[in-house]
Amino acid sequence: MDQLEGVELDTILSEAGLDKSITEGLLFGKGELGKIMKVIESFENARMEKRSVALVEALNKDYLSSVAWAQEMMSLTDD
Repeated sequence: MDQLEGVELDTILSEAGLDKSITEGLLFGKGELGKIMKVIESFENARMEKRSVALVEALNKDYLSSVAWAQEMMSLTDD
């Protein structure tokens, strides 16, 4: 969202009023959310060689589902 809006991520998160653990996970990779973000970043950068096949399969399935959902939402705004 920061890239789309041209606003720093920390500014967006502070204005959103999110819990500190969420903000720290997104900004600094802390806590459980930070661990999840590291896996997502590895997936986005195709650096999954150290991850299990089951995890890669699950992420691929979730990614394809999210693309289908996004396309569906975009089709609703085409009017």
